[in-house]
Amino acid sequence: VREAQSLNSLEYLGQARIRQAFSLLSAGLFRQALDSLETIDPDRLSSKVRADFFATKSRCYLDISRFLDDDNFSPYYLERGVALLDSAIHYSRGNHLTNLAHRANRALLLLQLDQAEALFKKLITDPALPSRELARESASLGLVYLEKGELDAALDKFIIAAIADEENCVKENTALMLAAQILHDQGDYERSDRYIDLALEDAYF
Repeated sequence: VREAQSLNSLEYLGQARIRQAFSLLSAGLFRQALDSLETIDPDRLSSKVRADFFATKSRCYLDISRFLDDDNFSPYYLERGVALLDSAIHYSRGNHLTNLAHRANRALLLLQLDQAEALFKKLITDPALPSRELARESASLGLVYLEKGELDAALDKFIIAAIADEENCVKENTALMLAAQILHDQGDYERSDRYIDLALEDAYF
C-alpha cells in the first residue's frame, strides 16, 4: 500500500487495498477487510480492478454469512454478497475465465446445481485455466456434487483440488478437510484421520 501511495497511482493503490482486504479476509478479520475496501472508490478504477473489488467484497459478505450460519443475519449477508457478485460478473466480461468462475459461483450460491455443475465443468476443462485456479474450481465443483449427494464424485474433485494445492505450495486446507469428512462418513477412518492431520498442519502453518 505504501509503495502504491508513493507512486501516486489510484489503480495500484486500489489493487494493493484489494489484496490487503483479501489477506485480512483469509484470516477471518471481516470488519478490517471491509474497512480496507471502504477506502476504495471503484468508479475511478479500470474494469478489471473494479471486478476484483466487487468479487473481494462479495466474498467478505458471503464468508460472514457462512460464519454466522443463522436464520436472522445470514440471509442478509448472502443477499448482499450475491448482489456484489453480480457487479463482479458485469465488470469481468472482458476476462472469460474470471467471468465464468463468478457465474458458476453465483449458481452454486443460489443452489442452481445443474447450471453450476455445467459451468464448473466448462471451467476446469479449459486448457487456459492455471493450476492454482484448477484447485479452487475443482473444490467448488466438489461442493456442487456434495449438495447433490453424489459423494464419490465430490470426493474425487476434493482430492484433485488438494493435489493441485500441494503442487502449487498453497497452504489451503478446505479440500482436504472436506475429503476427510466424506471418508469418515464412509467408514474409511484411517485415510480420514491422515487427511485431517494434513489439513490441520496447513491451518497451523
